[in-house]
Amino acid sequence: MRHFIAFILLPTTVLAGTSPSLCTQAEDVVFSCRLKRSTKVVSVCTSRNLLQKPDDGYVIYRFGKAGAVELEYPASRRNSPGQFSYYHYFRPDTDQVSLSFSNVGYRYVIHDDHDEMQNPAGSAGVSATEIKSGKTVTMECAGDPVAHWYRIDGAVACDDDVMNSCVSPAQD
Repeated sequence: MRHFIAFILLPTTVLAGTSPSLCTQAEDVVFSCRLKRSTKVVSVCTSRNLLQKPDDGYVIYRFGKAGAVELEYPASRRNSPGQFSYYHYFRPDTDQVSLSFSNVGYRYVIHDDHDEMQNPAGSAGVSATEIKSGKTVTMECAGDPVAHWYRIDGAVACDDDVMNSCVSPAQD
């Protein structure tokens, strides 16, 4: 029984037919992929009850390897949806999604873009920009990510962009 419990608490690395994920089995995957030229994974995870109870739910970003997560944001799950900003733009043949946050002098943006007019038609990954210098490092997904953005729509604040079609969280 002890081994079974430990397995549940460790991040899931391979689910049948899906990309690797750093989300636990008790969490929902919003976005996850292995990065090109790397064994590292980027994942955005949520509590299962996020959309039903946004005040009790959480959103969390993880970067690294299973069993060796290098960055987990935010440190506290309390009010974590308010630590992120969500962007979604959609029109025929184009779907652009991003989730961003700032942490210790860096701005992180997880993106998932599809444009049938471009070649290649899609790109996904994460970028980190040093706020002070403006220097950006971008890491692209090695393949198609697992993406279930609807799991945060309405729970995470929308970016202030006139083209944004995301659903703002309900205000009490």
